[in-house]
Amino acid sequence: MIPLHIQATSTTPEVVIDPSAAEIKVEGSSYPSHPEAFFQPLIDHIQQWVELGVDELNITFSLNYVNTSSSKYLLRLLQLVDKAYTPGKKFALHWHYLEYDTDIREQGEMIFSKLHMPRFLVQRNDQDGSTDE
Repeated sequence: MIPLHIQATSTTPEVVIDPSAAEIKVEGSSYPSHPEAFFQPLIDHIQQWVELGVDELNITFSLNYVNTSSSKYLLRLLQLVDKAYTPGKKFALHWHYLEYDTDIREQGEMIFSKLHMPRFLVQRNDQDGSTDE
């Protein structure tokens, strides 16, 4: 499987999909004017990957802002991964949020309620990214 790296823009997050490291990272803000054009290639890429068989996957989201349409696509993407999860596989979803950002924390909690894979809310203390893990 080929890795994928999409640079962040003013309206889309940075995305790193690295099959050799078994990780997906999404960082930044997400409010593209055409969310399907941004997210569908990611969903297709991840679908191809999970169809090959994934036993280990570490997913990290560090988002500053997510609009409603992006949130729907993120859920769709994560539900696709969640379908590949079974107990015994090493899957983990880490949802990072700034300590004062209740909106991002609550979006993570909403998404978590629809998934079965291990998932962790990670509070970042400040802009430098330090966490309370």
